[in-house]
Amino acid sequence: MLLHVFVESYSSDTEIGVGTGRLLDATREDAEVAHLEKLLRAQYPKCRSAFRIGSPFEQILNEAVELKAGLIVMASHCYGWFDRLIHGSDAEAVLRQAPCPVLMARDV
Repeated sequence: MLLHVFVESYSSDTEIGVGTGRLLDATREDAEVAHLEKLLRAQYPKCRSAFRIGSPFEQILNEAVELKAGLIVMASHCYGWFDRLIHGSDAEAVLRQAPCPVLMARDV
């Protein structure tokens, strides 16, 4: 399973409803995910992919539980201590709360 989670930003003047999130903007990151998915599907035709909107660590943990995953593999961004203090660390939250082993790859 290839899972990509978009963090949806809310503002007080935005009406929240079905389909209001940013699903697939034409960004470099989305192109990289699409390329990775294409490579995975070529090698593993039964590979599934999913896009979720919400808190990354919650979405990853929910998907791991639903799939009864045996391993979670994820990238960890190299944010400084101040960013981690303000925003928290999704990678650390997954690592601490995952129902299975977690393999962390550092983003360079």
